[in-house]
Amino acid sequence: MGRTVKRVGALAALLALLVCLAGCTGEQYTEKEENAARQKGEQMMREWLAQKLPSSELVSAEPYIFHHTGVAPYQLTELVSGTLRSGGQEQKYWLDTSSGAVWFEQSAETMDALGKLCAETVAEALGLDSCQTTDASVSYDIGVLEQPDVLPAEFVLSGKALEEFLRSPDGRPVLPASLSYLAPDDLSLDGFTLADTRRALDEVLDKYGIQASVGVKNEDEFVILSAGQVAYTREGFIDLPDFRVRATVYESREAVDAAGKTTTEVIERGASDLAVERTADGWKTSFPNGFFQTEIYAYDGSEMLERAYVWLKEPNAANDYDKPLQWKETGYGWALCFTDRDELCGLSDKHVLAEKNG
Repeated sequence: MGRTVKRVGALAALLALLVCLAGCTGEQYTEKEENAARQKGEQMMREWLAQKLPSSELVSAEPYIFHHTGVAPYQLTELVSGTLRSGGQEQKYWLDTSSGAVWFEQSAETMDALGKLCAETVAEALGLDSCQTTDASVSYDIGVLEQPDVLPAEFVLSGKALEEFLRSPDGRPVLPASLSYLAPDDLSLDGFTLADTRRALDEVLDKYGIQASVGVKNEDEFVILSAGQVAYTREGFIDLPDFRVRATVYESREAVDAAGKTTTEVIERGASDLAVERTADGWKTSFPNGFFQTEIYAYDGSEMLERAYVWLKEPNAANDYDKPLQWKETGYGWALCFTDRDELCGLSDKHVLAEKNG
């Protein structure tokens, strides 16, 4: 009797869980609501086309269903997507039925060209003319998980060049741009201040409607620039008795907090931030002032280059194993890396760097 009651209780709990999961992942709207959204989108799009592109034909209109993968509901949004036909050509569109904004999807080539223009504009404002653009991504977030490449439909219909799009920011949404540059090694990146950076990026925003976040790197330095922060890092070597490690040895961050106050933080690292003990197996590491990534390099002519090493598995770790290492030549010298993946090995407070016997 007791077992039967327990089984019934367990079954009831399982059914309740399944119902809960179904509610979490299922549709959070009715078929009637979906049809109403479709009809609203069709009507609004037909009216828009009658005013802006009267010779066109509406081909389709479907409400956009937002869904994160995993345990998440399917949500009916106020976006409608579809295609229209004009002059024998089909055009994909997006309509925000709450605001009336219409967007036309664009080719990757068009967005790449726009990104390049943004990169040139921002580089000039920040004094990065000597830098090479390595990435220039521009995109409007219209609330679509798949993030399609879109531009305001009225601009596309105007037939104007992309340069004109940037020169005429009034009346269009601000264009977010994520830009990356490679600087010459002789160009120091530690001179950016938040005040000067904000002044330059605010000018770009006012004049061109570009809201830029920027990353610049050279061989040893990296800086992130935005209207809200300047974050700078410098890589370098820390010399230890048996080998040296490459790490972020200097960090500074100047930022504006929620209250609008500017704050500054500086972190410097050196040999005193590492405690490397020679043991019978090899080297055991601890980080007195907090962990930071430290890649292992041999000194020129070191006898270590003639020996094989292994990362000993973490004590009591399940499904762990000793990880064999090998020397790999890099632009900074010979570094230890894992043999099963193209990844440099770093010191760890959980693993011992051991010399392999045999």
